[in-house]
Amino acid sequence: MRFAARLFVPLVSLLPVVAAAPLAAETELPKSAVAFVTDYCFDCHSESHAEAHVDLERLATSSLAEHFKQWQRVASMIEQQRMPPMDAAQPEAGQ
Repeated sequence: MRFAARLFVPLVSLLPVVAAAPLAAETELPKSAVAFVTDYCFDCHSESHAEAHVDLERLATSSLAEHFKQWQRVASMIEQQRMPPMDAAQPEAGQ
């Protein structure tokens, strides 16, 4: 396994809760998920480097409910091990 899928579990497990909440809810991204995207995604997907027009830095500082569909896609890419790419830093299994 390239990395431990459990690293992003806080985001994935929160998605059904957010889906049931009103879109105006100010549900924040869990700190562990923010740390994960900061460490493994911001190099390519931040305001200054928004590859594929994906700016996770902007999404991480706004309401989770507001960007639910985008976070669903992020979680899916990580679960399918399509991100982070093989040539990028990879999370440690025991992290």
